[in-house]
Amino acid sequence: PPGLGIHSGNRYTGNFVFHQPQSVFNVPWDRRVQTSFMFGYLLFILFCLLFWMCCILNPLLWFIYIPYVLFVKFIDRAPANGGRPCKTIIHSKFWTKFASYFPASVVFQDDWYAESNKKDKYMFALHPH
Repeated sequence: PPGLGIHSGNRYTGNFVFHQPQSVFNVPWDRRVQTSFMFGYLLFILFCLLFWMCCILNPLLWFIYIPYVLFVKFIDRAPANGGRPCKTIIHSKFWTKFASYFPASVVFQDDWYAESNKKDKYMFALHPH
């Protein structure tokens, strides 16, 4: 609607704000690698979900599904321990590129950490949508 004004880098025409054209060829190589690793991770999740559905829907594959459900229900302590961190995966190239796809940083706006007791570790986070 009118009244939005002109933003830097945008041109205002009529009722729409158009962004400057960006070429696919201007994307840096590192960002392309990060995106491909992210896409591979999403495909892996899709493959796992499809395999899980096949195991549930096919009674011949319940010999895989039932022991897994029993393991998760009675033996697995990963949710209480915060997961199953594997040093090999954490230090791999895949993990570093995957983590750099979502850049995050800690911003201190006060000296609350310097003034607080060092054994009391609190972090306040905001994830806007």
